[in-house]
Amino acid sequence: LYISSDHDKKQSQDEIDTDVGLRAKSHSQFFPPSPYQGPFWQLLFAHPVKAVKNIVALCNHAAERYRDSTLQNEIIELTVPFLPEGRRFLFSERMWLTYRGTTVTPYMLQSALMALEKWLLEAHTVGVDIAPCLEYVLRKSTSAFTLSVVASVLNAYPRLCSEKFLDLFRVREFIGMDRIRMVHESHAHAMASP
Repeated sequence: LYISSDHDKKQSQDEIDTDVGLRAKSHSQFFPPSPYQGPFWQLLFAHPVKAVKNIVALCNHAAERYRDSTLQNEIIELTVPFLPEGRRFLFSERMWLTYRGTTVTPYMLQSALMALEKWLLEAHTVGVDIAPCLEYVLRKSTSAFTLSVVASVLNAYPRLCSEKFLDLFRVREFIGMDRIRMVHESHAHAMASP
């Protein structure tokens, strides 16, 4: 279960938005966060390649700003050996759980990642080859914001797991965070049950 830190309690939504490089007050345009909030869902259907690139760029920018913010003590940098040049990823519990809406993060990021996950899951069910999109996200991402979505889709459709994707599940920190995600979700379902 995610326990909000003292820092979370002291920060307003505006401060969190600006910590990741978004305009203050942008959260009101994306509340409540959902796949349908904002332009992301429509863009994914109209221009999927451009939309995926823009969501990855948005999340990469937010991760860089997050690393330089007052929240930087939450972040670790991971070297992931299976990616070209052992690229480093910015990683935190807050980032990994953003797409599920279970942490204090900008609603814009939550909505963008929810839309990306939903689009990938639904596109696969109607026969769209989503492997190139997953590969693009894996190649271009610099943070757990978008890697968590790839992990979610691969959990749903394990047959998509080629060797390059399987390596994602060999990173100990990713496995640990996915366990935390499952605990969050089971807690949320228990709270929602009558």
